[in-house]
Amino acid sequence: MSGLACSVVIPSYNRSSTLEMVLRGLERQTIPGVMFETIVVLDGSTDDSAAMLTGWERSANLTNLRWQWQPNSGQAIARNTGVHLAQAPVVVFLDDDVVPEPDLIAAHLRWHEQDTPVAVLGDAHVVREQHDSMYHLGVWAWWEDMYYRRARPGRQPGYRDFCAGNVSLRQEDFSLVGGFDTTFRGYGGEDYELGYRLLRAGVQFLADRSAQACHYHRTTVAGVLRTTRQEAYGDVLLGRKHPELRGGLRLMRIPTGRYGLLVRLALRAPALGDQLMALLKHVLPFYERAKMRRCWLECFNHLRGYAYWRGVRDVLGSWDALLAYQAQAAPIPRARLDISEGLPAELPSLWVDGPSTLSVTWRRQRLGELYLPGPIEVPLRSYLASRIAEQLETRIWIMLSQAEYLPWDSRWLPADPTVPHSGHANWHEEAAA
Repeated sequence: MSGLACSVVIPSYNRSSTLEMVLRGLERQTIPGVMFETIVVLDGSTDDSAAMLTGWERSANLTNLRWQWQPNSGQAIARNTGVHLAQAPVVVFLDDDVVPEPDLIAAHLRWHEQDTPVAVLGDAHVVREQHDSMYHLGVWAWWEDMYYRRARPGRQPGYRDFCAGNVSLRQEDFSLVGGFDTTFRGYGGEDYELGYRLLRAGVQFLADRSAQACHYHRTTVAGVLRTTRQEAYGDVLLGRKHPELRGGLRLMRIPTGRYGLLVRLALRAPALGDQLMALLKHVLPFYERAKMRRCWLECFNHLRGYAYWRGVRDVLGSWDALLAYQAQAAPIPRARLDISEGLPAELPSLWVDGPSTLSVTWRRQRLGELYLPGPIEVPLRSYLASRIAEQLETRIWIMLSQAEYLPWDSRWLPADPTVPHSGHANWHEEAAA
């Protein structure tokens, strides 16, 4: 490796204007420019990106800038190409519309000074404008909530936390798991799949909200429907590669009511469904102009839901193939938790990437079983304490009252469900503290 601290890898496709904004953000970093290199991979771009990058090279405003053009092959291949060209031990991935704040690279590098293999997950806040559409407001709200939940202390990370728009990891960890899977060619899925393999390899996910960037997310409703259709392909492919993940995929649960009808249209009568969705798309602008937000949201959710299931049909081909795909899912994972001394200080690693079951025991005696729907988006300790108290409190009281001695302080006893206002403390609240 060279004396560089990190390599910033940016895949790009026909986004010259925002790509230049990303370069300007890198130019303003608080660490010296000689400490990092910037590698841009133009994935079949046909706009003026190549000319713009050539101008940046000549100006030398951004130290150690390199770029390469390749035929359009998808983000997975483009990012792998960038890592192949990288000369530093740490790789920072940025999307070509994610503009870094001045301290972003320094924030990422702080975590990689330790010996533990880590992937640092940074924020990419969607930039709001004065006249944002309803769609953009919804996107902004969704991402803000996701960044908040992902960084909550005590929450167990899952593979969907790994979003490649602003993330870093050591090149050796990236290479150890084989990099991005190049069979993911459309939009979405390739970063989640890599995230799953990284977690399985023991790489720790750290959400650092000081590694901030601004995401200039600009697309049309037609564009989001197109990418949603591609996301379905990514889900199907993810479940094929890792059958144990199928239980947590959206396509494993066929909704009821009107949304269930959309699924059947997409899978069984796509020609009719496509015509109906075309009519709905014409209604959306009217709802927005009339500020009928609830009607707009309902209509948009129908369109996007249909687009996803239409993408499922693109890949699987039929309703029967979907049912066969669902039937081939791996069994729901099972875990065990003993609470003889209360909730243990070190909680077991639970399956949070889909539904699972948790067998709760006390002194080798089975108290009961909890169904965990997954993913668990709140701190794990408080979640388990609440669920155990909610579903197993009566059983815990009976077993403890029959014991010869109490392994816990009496304050840990759940309130006797047969005695109103017993005066006992809420054991689950203390256990979660």
